Amino acid sequence: MPPQPRVGTLVKVRGRPIPFNYWPVAPTATRYGIQDVVFATEPWSVMRGVVRSRVPQVRRSEALSYLDQAEDFLQASSGRVAGTPVLLYYCFLNVAKAAILAAGYPTGLAEAVHGLSIDIQGALIGPIGQLRLVVQNVVPPKLSVFRQMLSACGLSAPAAGAYPLGDLVAQVVIGHRLWREASRSAERFVSIDSLSFMENRQTGQLWCDIWIKASDMSRYGWSGARILVDGGLVASFREVASTSQGLRRFERIATLPFGAQPSSRLLQLAQSMKPLLWRTVSTASPYRQNYIYLSVGPRLPQLASLYGIFFALGHLNRYRPAILAQLFDGPYGPFLTEYLASQPEQLLYALASEMHRREVIRAR
Repeated sequence: MPPQPRVGTLVKVRGRPIPFNYWPVAPTATRYGIQDVVFATEPWSVMRGVVRSRVPQVRRSEALSYLDQAEDFLQASSGRVAGTPVLLYYCFLNVAKAAILAAGYPTGLAEAVHGLSIDIQGALIGPIGQLRLVVQNVVPPKLSVFRQMLSACGLSAPAAGAYPLGDLVAQVVIGHRLWREASRSAERFVSIDSLSFMENRQTGQLWCDIWIKASDMSRYGWSGARILVDGGLVASFREVASTSQGLRRFERIATLPFGAQPSSRLLQLAQSMKPLLWRTVSTASPYRQNYIYLSVGPRLPQLASLYGIFFALGHLNRYRPAILAQLFDGPYGPFLTEYLASQPEQLLYALASEMHRREVIRAR
């Protein structure tokens, strides 16, 4: 039997439970207050607003020019265009540069390089797993856009080395079933029913709980131990006895101490979950769905894997179009088609949220 959970209650502000997101609160003149989501029919105005308010004037025009180019690349990629993958990559390359400047990078990006390359392991045409995304070890004065973008988003970049593209495409939520069909693999995404911020006022402790439907776990034959180990949670979470019928409960092992108000540490707690969660954006409540990824091979943070796949497809599109055509004609074709159709919006809203430091949701 799992151990009993800590004694605690939901964190509330003015009697209202704080819903989980990466930026649940923001400082006010006297304390921290709940930060509501921002609804936007498109993310470009949000990102331009961030640049105008945060980027110093000496770098502001440079950052805005990156966003202008990015939006044009995205518009040019619409429809059936032979150069769609490379256009989409250059869209996100420019958004990444704007995000870097918005995060306070002090100089221009004239010396910036991709920070990535592709290794095909000597095979002209072969399974997608033969292709590897190479994270380069870029040293000053050059700047890796890939590494600096992740740093601007509060994430650690993966170690320099080669990562099989097959392992990265497995980490895409939308289109995952198409990946399963192509790779003949089992389900790897665990849908999270809810994430709860918890507190104990007597001990001054703050933590979070993950709740997962027991029926989902039994349906796919997932044990609590597998979710902890393959989900990358084993060092930070433990399964505890559930107080809700039909749900399994996973409790964060380490707690954060707080003073008068738990809200003062909520942002730190929420941000610590970034490397552990995969998320999708939608126009329906709850607007963001959270998942745990059960990894088999190397795992990268969600932003890193999405950006890396766009780089890989763009690189092949530009330099090895025969290989890319073979991939689209093969078993991974339906997945790649869905990726190019659905993931640009997902990554754009994720980057807009990172730049704004507030959840940005697509309006209906």
